[in-house]
Amino acid sequence: MRSATGHSSTRVRALGLRVLVVDDSILMRQLLADAVRASGVPVDFLLDAVDGADALRVLQEARVDVVFTGLHMPNVDGVELLTQMSLRPELSHVRVVVFTSGSAAPPPAELTRLRVFAYIAKPFRFQAIGEVLEGVNASRRMAFGT
Repeated sequence: MRSATGHSSTRVRALGLRVLVVDDSILMRQLLADAVRASGVPVDFLLDAVDGADALRVLQEARVDVVFTGLHMPNVDGVELLTQMSLRPELSHVRVVVFTSGSAAPPPAELTRLRVFAYIAKPFRFQAIGEVLEGVNASRRMAFGT
């Protein structure tokens, strides 16, 4: 599996989050990967995908807890990725975080329909990524009673 830096994924800490970052911009993928690492939230692995089609392939191969995705990408865009994910019961546990420019955000009802856990407007602060990851961890603990 590929990490956000293009290297094989490595375990960082047991019981940490398994994160997938999806965007057609390598710069955005690297920026988000850096923000995830800087968050202080335990992460087992960090993978990346260049578009929605690539993300769906990764999701077939790896159990992921949280997906950070842009919306505007070639091939399969973020909305289609989220639509496809919502049709797969085995992905119902995955928390989705959408990042895009504020003017390009879908209406809140659409985000809810697509099971979006959080929305982050660009440009974002690293702290915002950490706060979202802490929220994902909290919802995971509630779901598993830990």
